[in-house]
Amino acid sequence: MSNRANWLRGLAVVAVVCVIAACAVANENTAPRTWEQIAAEECGLGTEAVAQLKRDRVLVSNQAYKQVFTPYIETNVPVFITSDSLLNAYHVLYEESILALEKANARKLPSILAGLNRGLDDASASFSGLPPELVAGAKKRLQIVLGTALTLAGGAVKPDNGIADIVRQEVARVLAANAVMKPDWLGPPDPTFLALDYSRYQPRGFYNRTPALRDYFRAVSWLQSIPFRLARDDEFLAMLMLRASIEKFPWEEQQQAIRLFGCYARLLGKPDDWTFVDSRSGWGDPGVSGLGELKRLRDGFIDRARAGRSAQVNDQVALPSDATAAGTEPSFRISSAYRTPDAVLFQRTTDIRAFERPFPAGPEVCAALGSSFAAGQLEYSDKPRLLATIAACKPLFAGDSLYHLYLECVAALLDAPEPDAPAFMSSVAWQRKSCNAVLAGWAQLRHTWALQAKQTASYTCGFELPPGFVEPEPEFFARLANLAAQTTSVLKEHGPFPADYKWMAEDMRFTIKTLKEYDPDNPASKWHEVPARPALKSAKAMRFDAKDKWAATGPDEKEQEPPRGGWDFLRFCSMLGSDRMNEEEKARISNAIEIAGLTDLQFDDFRTLLEGLDALARRIEAGKEAEDPELLRALRSRLPSDLLTLWGRLEALSRRLEALAHKQLRGRPFNRADNELLEGYGDALAGIMLYSGNSYVTPRDDAPRIVDVHSNPVLGRYLEVGIGRARALYVLYPFNGQDVLCRGAVMPYHEFTSPTRLTDAEWKTTLDGADSPALPDWLQPIATPGKAVLVAPR
Repeated sequence: MSNRANWLRGLAVVAVVCVIAACAVANENTAPRTWEQIAAEECGLGTEAVAQLKRDRVLVSNQAYKQVFTPYIETNVPVFITSDSLLNAYHVLYEESILALEKANARKLPSILAGLNRGLDDASASFSGLPPELVAGAKKRLQIVLGTALTLAGGAVKPDNGIADIVRQEVARVLAANAVMKPDWLGPPDPTFLALDYSRYQPRGFYNRTPALRDYFRAVSWLQSIPFRLARDDEFLAMLMLRASIEKFPWEEQQQAIRLFGCYARLLGKPDDWTFVDSRSGWGDPGVSGLGELKRLRDGFIDRARAGRSAQVNDQVALPSDATAAGTEPSFRISSAYRTPDAVLFQRTTDIRAFERPFPAGPEVCAALGSSFAAGQLEYSDKPRLLATIAACKPLFAGDSLYHLYLECVAALLDAPEPDAPAFMSSVAWQRKSCNAVLAGWAQLRHTWALQAKQTASYTCGFELPPGFVEPEPEFFARLANLAAQTTSVLKEHGPFPADYKWMAEDMRFTIKTLKEYDPDNPASKWHEVPARPALKSAKAMRFDAKDKWAATGPDEKEQEPPRGGWDFLRFCSMLGSDRMNEEEKARISNAIEIAGLTDLQFDDFRTLLEGLDALARRIEAGKEAEDPELLRALRSRLPSDLLTLWGRLEALSRRLEALAHKQLRGRPFNRADNELLEGYGDALAGIMLYSGNSYVTPRDDAPRIVDVHSNPVLGRYLEVGIGRARALYVLYPFNGQDVLCRGAVMPYHEFTSPTRLTDAEWKTTLDGADSPALPDWLQPIATPGKAVLVAPR
């Protein structure tokens, strides 16, 4: 049994509950400390915070942590396992799994685009019965869109002379991501398509991890943004021509293209716009013999649009019209973003034909999921109309995609509490906490789908104390366990789990480039800025495993002088521990050097090091790693933990917490296994969140997430939603007639408008700045005032 467990079991209470540390056992004449004293002395809560906790029974403190599991590992009071902490673990694992899927798609995209582009000459011949200028215009539009996407994705394209300049201009605008305009080749501005907001092409979320993912983000978001409108002959014909092009593919390549552009349905739901994927059936022969047949085909899609089977979310700079009352002007996209229920909700609650609201509000999501508290927090002059619109959107939140199932899972937190739940769970204060949990989870979900989910745009006594408690929401834990099982099943279908080593070669290329900047033989290099006496603790920030020489270095060895001679790798490590690199760059270099087996403290020849890394990168890029068993073992050792195993662990943990919540509500004592689960929850959570071994001792500071979910082109601002660093949550939990002070963790939700679309790195900088956004007004009553303060590791 652990020391902490022995300590917790040695607690004694005379009049009110108290928590006494094992290292300070009192004698018989010593009065036990009250929870208020424990809160002040052990938890660092001030007088106002203690009074606030006494009043509300729940307090979101300003004690911040790099990762949500840390408060559960470094604790001197009983734990309180929150839904927030388990949801954060779900999102870390979910984002890593979707990242694997997107890496695979990023490699497939260039060849598919190149094939579509090559097939346009033959495809255009299928439309010889139409006016030549119409066919030429449709082909030109496709060549520009496909050529730009292919160039952005890193492919080679040789467009016609008249198109090459346009493609170069568009690539430059997409990379700059700062214009709002409609280029000449798209035609003059018209009410349904006034301009392109090029800031939408700024990579966000995990797509900023590598250059290849950034290229993929830009290419796909470009394909999502260019409409092929049904009402315009050349644009509609262009989509028919694209279909004809893909029909020329061999069967296997056809299926690969279809899967690439339509692989997210089980994950997200329906694509919002039509594509050649969901419109292929019923088109008949890809050729069109004349304008009459073109009209007949168009009429069929008009009927579909009238039946409500067209886009429901506007993502363009456009004006509304009667024709778009039920959604947006019917159109196709080469790749469609997906329709989420919250995006449709925001579209309807900011429709300028019904409301004068420049931006939606996050609590609308909670209101649509059934929270009367959230509905009460919404402000609008015609509130009954707003709430009626939200109520009408509730059916949109039912579905069988993982996105819908996730929302169904968190909705359990907004239901009425269990009949035998503690009284504080029926309070307004607890409803504030629950809404924060739901919206923080929703923001993390939208962060994962920053590219594929469609964003809306406005039209212009003595007793034995247990080691902790579980948030008494057994239905939530049951739903999360089912969600984890269903997520595993869906991800298996998409196959994002096979070993993928190409990204490791990218890390090696990045490492070579960085090392060259620190060339010790170059007097002007950054090498000479690095301190001669490194801090060995900084090397731990590289996330090397405990087996490595410096990972276990104790504080007494911090100032040890490194070996002399050659290129000193440990000195390079001290640079990694500084602010010269962000966390992602450090991790990439860490991976590359460990794969290469270059973890000795020094190297005699800097050039040999570079040549060795280059040789390894070339072998991996050529797919020859299987020929070298030692290299293959090294590569496999650096793969993320088996994601399927981690999904299974998340499901199992959720089911055990469900059982504990039921036992807790019914007043049944926890057994030894239950207590061990509570004591080891932080370790278990860290493992699921990709912290193997004891790597949780030096957690990465990468928890903050941000994503824009709505744009207002009239105001030139974007609605940003996200989470900050984990914060300690204090709860007074009733136990055997007394109040027990316990601690858990929450992910604080943030919502604000910004003149730019923020990346995660920019959001983290904003959080650490003097003008960091405050918590939402509805959450502040249960939060400690003031800026969050990062708690130093013990």
